[in-house]
Amino acid sequence: MPDLTEDALRRSGIKRSMRVLDLQCGTGEASLLIARLTGYCGLVVGVDRSAEAVDAAERRATLAGCCYWTRFVTADPTAFVPHGRFDAAVVRLPLLRQVKRVTFLRLSDCVRPGGILLVLGKPAGDVDSILHRFGSRLS
Repeated sequence: MPDLTEDALRRSGIKRSMRVLDLQCGTGEASLLIARLTGYCGLVVGVDRSAEAVDAAERRATLAGCCYWTRFVTADPTAFVPHGRFDAAVVRLPLLRQVKRVTFLRLSDCVRPGGILLVLGKPAGDVDSILHRFGSRLS
């Protein structure tokens, strides 16, 4: 994910005190970038199906000093049901390509009305039309 920077996250609308869900977070690289922006008054929840990746992400959060407002969960990102809604959700495009429309509909329930859905990856093919339809639903 070399193109993701704090500046890009700021431009997407991620800011201090937000609650952000990070699906398919891996070892937490994006989660920790987001945590720097949300600060201690925010919350970042990273979800990944790999227990090893989640362990690595938790260690990285502790070393970065943001383990109090960054949580990681070992779960299937396509089936994870959070407690409450988030201000933003970050999802990787390969995950959306696996389950397509079902995930978009579920994501709309995870993000508050007017919230942010940040898709990481390069759109191509049939996913483009799904992205367009879903974008109008969050507004």
